[in-house]
Amino acid sequence: MSRRARKTLLGWVGCSALLLGVGCGPNDADDDSTPADDDSTFPDDDTGADDDGTPPDDDTTSDDDSTPTDGDGDGAPSDVDCDDTDPSVHPGAAESCDGRDEDCSGAPDDPFDADGDGAAGSEDCPPEFRTDCDDSDPAVHPGAIDACGDGVDSDCTGDEVGCRYTGTRVVSDAPVRLYAQDYDGYLGGGDAVAGGGDINADGFPDLVLGIPWLDIGYGVGLVAYGSFAEGSWDVVGEGGTGGDGVFGDWWESEAGTSVAIAGDVDGDGYDDVLVGAPNEFGALGEEQAGIAYFVSGPVEGGYGLDNGRLTAYVRGTTIFDRIGAIVASAGDVDGDGFGDILVGGRGPFRLFYGPVTGALTPEDADATLQWSDPTLGDGGGTAVAGARDVNGDGLDDVLYSVGENAVALVLGPLSGPVTTSDGAALFTSDEWRPALGTSVALAGDVNGDGVEDVVLGAMGADGVVEDAGAIYVFHGPFSGEHPVTTADATLMGEGGEGAGHALASTGDVNQDGYADFLVGAYRYGGLGAESGEAYLVYGPVSGTVSLPDVGARFQGDAAGDRAGYAVAGVGDLDSDGYPDFIIGAPRSPGAYLFWGRGD
Repeated sequence: MSRRARKTLLGWVGCSALLLGVGCGPNDADDDSTPADDDSTFPDDDTGADDDGTPPDDDTTSDDDSTPTDGDGDGAPSDVDCDDTDPSVHPGAAESCDGRDEDCSGAPDDPFDADGDGAAGSEDCPPEFRTDCDDSDPAVHPGAIDACGDGVDSDCTGDEVGCRYTGTRVVSDAPVRLYAQDYDGYLGGGDAVAGGGDINADGFPDLVLGIPWLDIGYGVGLVAYGSFAEGSWDVVGEGGTGGDGVFGDWWESEAGTSVAIAGDVDGDGYDDVLVGAPNEFGALGEEQAGIAYFVSGPVEGGYGLDNGRLTAYVRGTTIFDRIGAIVASAGDVDGDGFGDILVGGRGPFRLFYGPVTGALTPEDADATLQWSDPTLGDGGGTAVAGARDVNGDGLDDVLYSVGENAVALVLGPLSGPVTTSDGAALFTSDEWRPALGTSVALAGDVNGDGVEDVVLGAMGADGVVEDAGAIYVFHGPFSGEHPVTTADATLMGEGGEGAGHALASTGDVNQDGYADFLVGAYRYGGLGAESGEAYLVYGPVSGTVSLPDVGARFQGDAAGDRAGYAVAGVGDLDSDGYPDFIIGAPRSPGAYLFWGRGD
């Protein structure tokens, strides 16, 4: 074998050893017999002839045959020119405020970016490239995270981000829990909730909680005065012997089944309180005749029929009247400057103009809200809402359910028998058992057009699953009949949760210019049977959508909590500019207060 052949064979043996992990010694793999090529790796990664005029190729680094070029002829080679197709772009080029990095510094428009955050803010820039709304603060620029509630438009969108809740949480995440414990150790809270008024005139909104099963069913409607420190608070007091509010007068009278802050009904400068006890006996012993208690603010200590501290009450006169099953503020329907009240039971709703005094009966009402067709019954409904001026005439109006499938809107002033034919609008459904009007709310301006809107609950409506429940949103102004098929938005519950058992206007919780509202769905079973949930829905909403897609969810922690059984907007208790809200979960037990500013 020739010397040259032996050399070649040894080279391949060395290569094979390298491939097997043994190692490979120096070789001239290209066998060009050029002395300068002292290859120390194999194969030789030369991309051109070894003697190409560059320093000797020792193959410890890649050959430099790919010498940078200057494709755009601007004098800058391609390895430093950040755009070798544009002669105006190269290191040292004059920077213009046009969103491009002409000088290849890595920061477009850097001479015009005083705070170095990558966004130009100089007045020398054309408006379309002057994107930094505060060029003195590097935390402010397009794409920055806009922090909630700090008063700074961090992402330069023109609006500070509204603080809002998103996603799902459990009610025990609330900063404040309110409950009551009686002397037997029974815990309650959240069967009924109300807020928005100032009962003791201290400048802070206050709350009222209804706990009908406290003290073996005597029940209580208790006032909780704002503002609140975070934590869990027993609103009755140590040993179940304290508390400010109305205490039932009879075993199982169920005081606190309904509660409301009525506004200043008697004109003394303090907002007043309503508490319903529908199981209370009538004056002549009529079973479940019911009572609606009126307590003039400020509320201090306990009130009841037996201690003479009540200034007024409405007492049923017929067996099973169940007066007090529903109580609500009517606002000022007659425009006399005094707050008015609404009381409901088995029959029609009764409107009483303030001031109210003494022992009253349903027959003393200034107006009775009922059906226009007497063959359809006496007009008993399950929900009523007032204290809002829908048509802008300076008088508050009333929205109330009639029967099981209709809701009427009537305009103040009102007197005598008021029927649905006297109303501004009638909302109807011909679906089988949807229970339209399970809950109703005068929600404010949900779509931002300057006109009041209406939100209606139908907890028996079927979605993909039976009894999912539905919420219908109608945008004002209103006249004539409005079938639910014409609603501006239909929000469907999920599963058999019965969304719409409760509704409440909250005001503009996230301060974006649109009214928001709460939806209660206590039958939700995602965390166990009737763990319950409530949705906070931010306006505007439109079309037919699923509630979980448009509302932040607040769920009970465990089976039987019944979160969302009662809901209420309560005003701004923590004085941060955002309205707050409360969710009742009576079997958790407690009422859970959330600050409106969100996450």
